[in-house]
Amino acid sequence: MLWFPVIGFLAVIYLPFAMRSWRAFIALCIVYLMIDTGVRLGVATYSADDVPRFLVLAGNTWIDFLVEVLPATVIARALVLTAKSLGLSGRRLLAANIIGILALPGGIAGIAAHERWERRPAPLQCTSKQIPLVLSGKRATATWSKSTALFVGENIRDDGRYLLSPRHQRRICRDTSDGTKNLTIEAITFRTHNLPTSRCTAQDITPWELSMCENWKDDAWHRKPHEVIIFNPNGIRLGDFGIPNVPTNDGFQLDDNERLVSATSKNHATISAVCRVPTNSDRPLHCQMRRPIFEGISLYWEANLPRGKIEEYLLRTDEFARGVCLGLFVQPLCDTLHGKLP
Repeated sequence: MLWFPVIGFLAVIYLPFAMRSWRAFIALCIVYLMIDTGVRLGVATYSADDVPRFLVLAGNTWIDFLVEVLPATVIARALVLTAKSLGLSGRRLLAANIIGILALPGGIAGIAAHERWERRPAPLQCTSKQIPLVLSGKRATATWSKSTALFVGENIRDDGRYLLSPRHQRRICRDTSDGTKNLTIEAITFRTHNLPTSRCTAQDITPWELSMCENWKDDAWHRKPHEVIIFNPNGIRLGDFGIPNVPTNDGFQLDDNERLVSATSKNHATISAVCRVPTNSDRPLHCQMRRPIFEGISLYWEANLPRGKIEEYLLRTDEFARGVCLGLFVQPLCDTLHGKLP
């Protein structure tokens, strides 16, 4: 019984090769197009919850399977018919038909092989070491964590190096000669929600990751930055990252639904963030903070902070962000606030 669906599937897929003439072939293509249109229109007449089961089955079978593989056999048969029209005959025509029939499994095998090749891991001698970086002349190191992304230029799509991607890992290893040379970057981002729990037991765990792991155990500290970015303001397009164009200080131009929130630390340093006020009073404030930390380097973080203790959580969030910076650069200004910063 299992063979009947398989045989039926193959019969529909390879039916173009049973067409001996262009007229029959074109007629079959029109039938395929009519079936495709009918299935799509049939599903579209119902809401997502009310689609009959038989249409769900027809839609999944036709759209998700047949439509993805039919073009291979249709194109292959069209090429064979073209060759026949140009005078190809005999064994050569038979060979062309065999090649056309094998095009689909060959193409599937080729795609699978290419995907395996793309997913091959980067050299262990590279990924077993930290990534040496340079940002605006300052040296830094980053661990191979999927919560981290590097940007080597201003184009967020083309210049991003995402450490979860094997292809990007291999590119980083190639650009750094397996970790022996520095990689010049314009920004580095840390997305805390992407930090895997496996990093909590890693031997090369960084201070900010350790802090994040401790935060997970603390029910009272459930507000944490969504993202921390350390960047060269002149090296990236700030809007692509959602970073304000200027530091969030007393001179920041606020929109109607924004307000500036400030808090003073024990050493009398002031932290200021711009918070977007939602219309729903039960929802937290979405806050953003940007300020310079070195010459040519700025720090940015964003987080949802509760209204009731926003000053407390503002300081705690910034402390966490400075811990991220400390783990990257190991510079005193990352760890401690001195006076009032712009």
